[in-house]
Amino acid sequence: MLTRVVSVVAAISGLAAALTSAKGYAAVIPHTPHQAQYADKTIEGTVEAVARGEMRVVAGRNQREWLVVFQPLTKVLVKAKAEVSYLKAGQTVEFYAELDAEDVAKEKLAELSVVTLRAEDKSGIFPPDSKPVNAADPQGDKQRGKHGRKRGVLTHVGSRVVGRITSRKDNKLTVQADKRKVQIELSDLPVINVSLPDATLIVPGSSVVVHGKAVPGKPLCQADDVQVTSSRILKGKGKRTAAKKPLDTAKPPAKAGPESEEAEEPDKGESPSPEAADDLTGS
Repeated sequence: MLTRVVSVVAAISGLAAALTSAKGYAAVIPHTPHQAQYADKTIEGTVEAVARGEMRVVAGRNQREWLVVFQPLTKVLVKAKAEVSYLKAGQTVEFYAELDAEDVAKEKLAELSVVTLRAEDKSGIFPPDSKPVNAADPQGDKQRGKHGRKRGVLTHVGSRVVGRITSRKDNKLTVQADKRKVQIELSDLPVINVSLPDATLIVPGSSVVVHGKAVPGKPLCQADDVQVTSSRILKGKGKRTAAKKPLDTAKPPAKAGPESEEAEEPDKGESPSPEAADDLTGS
């Protein structure tokens, strides 16, 4: 009987300790961000390290380290620059270009963006974007039409093209924009912007802005929205070139001249004549 009582007391003590430990763990890891103890937090800093599902961020004048934890619904947007080699078939791109009757760009493109289409976005060829003229601007009166309405100022020259790359050869690309196929050629040093919701593009040294929930007094934040400006220039993998065979420096190359015109034959030895063979055999 005494043994059973001791066992029950031990079990109750162990359960109490487990609950205490669980409460302490829950106070550090914000599993339920909508509870009152979690406050809205904005962190602006530099990515120090990245791992799957989390990253360490250094922020503030005191360079405080924050552990930022990603959740399934965390929104991530990474902006970066890229080289031409990064472009490949299947990527969605956006650019502005003046097209001829054959949907070929009249001039080389100096800028292009790699993007991801949202559910409400569409691919195709659209009129260039414009913004209204500021009425307080002295140039505003010159931009008004016959009926006194603002005409607006074009933000880009040419049509806005949104489509998917179907092929690339050097700086020449073919882009499928809805039902139209557009041919473009990039300039020698184009600006290629990348804006993708891809957390794998986050690298140390990148600047980051995190909006999320944090426990007061704890350097731990559950991220709701993460915006990163990458410190790395994105490049394509490309094909590996075969390694060059090292030169054999043990034997110097033969000098050009009369002596090298005829190669010396190796001394293979002379086969004995039949008479000499008989002498050797004693016959």
